[in-house]
Formats: sequence, structure tokens, C-alpha cells
Amino acid sequence: CVLALAHADRSAAMESKTISRAASLNRKDLAIMESLTAASGEHTGAMIALLPTPADAAGLAIDEGEDVSELHLTLYYLGESADWSDGERAELANAVRARLADIPGPLPGYAFGANHWNSNGDDPCWVW
Repeated sequence: CVLALAHADRSAAMESKTISRAASLNRKDLAIMESLTAASGEHTGAMIALLPTPADAAGLAIDEGEDVSELHLTLYYLGESADWSDGERAELANAVRARLADIPGPLPGYAFGANHWNSNGDDPCWVW
């Protein structure tokens, strides 16, 4: 996975999905993603997230699951994107880039498990 700056309209999983098969999660060929695709759907939140390379996203995708372009690992939810000014966004992006400057490349990892996001909020959803 790669920590990259995505467009403001990138969205997160907003509803539960039925899983019909397990996906292959063990990938060794990691490469830095050169471009990001804007996700469909409306989501107004902001986050810091790891985004899989296109090849890894294809390997993580499951039948009836999230679209490949939606796959990510949220590291930190920042609240509503409208609450962040352009200057604040730029400052945060620069701070994250500075902290990651010494990391030599993509971060290998193993994806597993499930989580119930926003369990006490207005939009609870299971993510796996």
C-alpha cells in the first residue's frame, strides 16, 4: 500500500456488502501508484488512508464487495472535508509528506478482519 494524496471526492465504504468468496491477500509485487481515480458516490469526509496499487487492489477485490477504486485502509478520519480550508489541507499534506520522507517505498502488509465503523453514529456500517 502507498500513502498518497487523493482527490477530495474519494469516498469510503458507506454500506455493508455480502461476501461470497475470500480474496487473495498475500501480494509481494508492490509498486507506487502513479495515479488515483476519483471514486463514485458522494462522501463528504476527509481521511488519511493507505491506497493499494492497482494490481494489489485487483487482488483484494471480492465478488459483491466494494469497487476496486474504493479500496483503502483508513489510518485516521479527519471529520468533514468542508471543515478544512485549502490552507489547512495543504499544511496537513505537507506535514504527512515530511513525516514519510524517510520511508523508502511502499509499505508491505497483510489485510484481514472486519470492523464496525460508526457503531454509535448515524451511518454505521460493517467493513471487511
